[in-house]
Amino acid sequence: MLKRLGRASVLALALTTMTAGATLAHECYVANRSSKGNVAAGTHSKAWIYVDLAGLAAFLSDPTDPEALPPLSEAQLAYFVERAQELGVPSDIGLFIGGRPKTGGFTIAGQAAGFVNNGKGADGSGMEHFFAAHIEDVIAAYLEALEQPAE
Repeated sequence: MLKRLGRASVLALALTTMTAGATLAHECYVANRSSKGNVAAGTHSKAWIYVDLAGLAAFLSDPTDPEALPPLSEAQLAYFVERAQELGVPSDIGLFIGGRPKTGGFTIAGQAAGFVNNGKGADGSGMEHFFAAHIEDVIAAYLEALEQPAE
C-alpha cells in the first residue's frame, strides 16, 4: 500500500512539476556548474536558490502538502542521497526561480526559443530543466529509499 501511495504521489508531483516547469521554466539549472558555483548563485542572487538532495527530499515530503510523500528516516535519507547520486542526479543544485521582481519576473527559456524548441533544456550541457533531466531518477531513488528499513 505504501509503495502504491508513494508512486501515485510522486507521479502526481512529477506531472505537476514538469507541466509547471515547462510553462514557467523556473526549475532551470546549469548542468555543468560546480558545487561552489551553485552555492554562490543561491547565496548571492535573488533569482537562484541552492538545493541539495536532502533539501529535495524534504520538499517531496513537505508535511504542509497533503499530496506529499511520507518522510524519510535518517537511514532512508542517506540511502536516497547515495542512490540518487548513483543514478546521476546532481548532489547540489542551483535552481533558477526568476528575476526582475519589479517587472513581474522573467524566465530563461522564455528569452530563448531555441532552448525549448530545439531540445536544449535536456541535452546535458549548459542550462537545463532540472525535472525534465532528473525526475525519473529522483522518483526511483525516493521509492527505493522508502522500501529501506527506517532504522
